[in-house]
Formats: sequence, C-alpha cells, structure tokens
Amino acid sequence: MRNRTNHKQHINENLAEMLRTNVRQKEYYESDDPYIEKGGLASQLWARTRYALQDMRSNVGIKGDVHRLHREWLGDLSGKKVLDLGCFAGNQLSLHLAQTSASYLGLDLSEQAVRKLNSSLVEAGLYGPKTRALAGDFLSPAFQETDFDVIYAVAVLHHFKYLEPTLRLLYDKLAPGGIVVTWDPMQTSLPVRAARTIYRPFQSDKAWEFPFTRGTFRSFQKYFVIEDVQGILGRSKWAFLITPLGIRYGTHLARRWHEHDLKHANKLGPDLWRCMQVNMKLRRV
Repeated sequence: MRNRTNHKQHINENLAEMLRTNVRQKEYYESDDPYIEKGGLASQLWARTRYALQDMRSNVGIKGDVHRLHREWLGDLSGKKVLDLGCFAGNQLSLHLAQTSASYLGLDLSEQAVRKLNSSLVEAGLYGPKTRALAGDFLSPAFQETDFDVIYAVAVLHHFKYLEPTLRLLYDKLAPGGIVVTWDPMQTSLPVRAARTIYRPFQSDKAWEFPFTRGTFRSFQKYFVIEDVQGILGRSKWAFLITPLGIRYGTHLARRWHEHDLKHANKLGPDLWRCMQVNMKLRRV
C-alpha cells in the first residue's frame, strides 16, 4: 500500500513540474518570434542546420510524404471526435481534420495561436460549437474533454519531460479503439545524440525538449499498440551536407535515400534508430 501511495505521489509531483514548465513554454511561444534563436554562435549554427534540414524536407518532398501518410493513417473521420493536440495556429492538416470530422477541437497553450486558428476556421466557414480551438493545458485537470476517437499530436509528445504519466492521460482521453497519430524528433542515432548533447547547454527551449530515445518506445508499448511506424531523415539526413556542393545532385541523392528510409525504417530496429524523426500510429485497445 505504501509503495502505491509513493508511486501516486511521485506521478503527481511529475505532473505538477510539467504544468509549471508549460507556463514558461506558453510565454515562450507567445513571444514576438519564438522561432528565432537569440543565443550565441552555437545557437545560431544549430538553428541554421535545423533550417537547412527543414528546407530539404520540403524540397525533396519528405514533408509532403509525411502529410500523405498521416492522412492515410487517420482514415475516414466522418463520425469521429478529433483532438488536434498542440495545434498552435494550425498545422498542415488542421483544416482537413476540422472539415472531415464530426467534432474537432484544437488545443494549444498559446492564446495568440488559438485566436489565429479560430480565425482560419471562421474564414473557411468551419467554426462552430463542434469545430473550434481552445487555449489550455492538456495536463491540467481543467481540461476535462474525453472520449476522442482520434488525437493528432504533431511535434507535441517530445515536449513532456515525464512521458509515462502523459501517456496514461493520453490513454484515458481516448475512446476504446481510438488512435493517436504522432510526429516527433528522435536522438537514437549516435551522431544526432552527440550533436544534441553538445548543443543542449545553449538551447533556449531545452526545458521542454526531450527527443525520443529507444526507451521511449518501450513506454509507448505499455499503453498502446504501435500499429504503424515510419522514420524519416535516416540516410537522407546526410544529403544536406552535399547539397551546398550541388543542389541538383544533393536533392536527387536525398530523394533516393528518403525512399530507402521509407522502405526500411518502418519497424523498430536499426534502420529506424538511424532516423532523426519518427511518425507513429498508436491504438488504444
């Protein structure tokens, strides 16, 4: 009995810490431009590397492939209750989710971002009692919505320092048989982990940035069935080093390596661990 009480207290302490961190995170994302690194040389170099990878994802078609994959995993949303978790001002699929589902709720810490998404919903003729965005904290007891058929969490779950209580809450918010579709960064590759370790002391958002490790996937499997998994930026991540020497050749090589990642980095194992980012479809059973 004492062990159970201590465990529950420990979980509550973890949740309280993350709630305090989310207050800081909200302030960060409501600043003038949260995506501009304001640190020194190390921060600037990291930012440039990240932007180069983002550009490559778009130019090579990786970003489009990921969105198509997510839509395939989401399936037919008619009659479904959807939570767009960490929606910010709207992601690539927010309007699609709102338009095709029976009930859509976007949830984000940032009040400014939520206002922008609600404006987009109004402009698209979608805003209403069952299609709206809300500013709030997923971890807070004040957020009481449950029985979601789908939770779409793009670049969200790696923001939680203590993943297991977060996954327990995620599980509880889903209806039986419901799914979670995710995208998050990983640090299972040795070069990536080394680079992140060197950069972390200079990172302005390190208090809520926790890229996935191999252990992260064991945590997921305690609560969900991992129905589908797809790693990206495995082999293809190295093409951004070649692109400055020749954009056409670098782009061609990145596409070829990306196709290799699509074919091989779709299960837990060495090919996935080489990737920088992972997409998953999780199901509550």
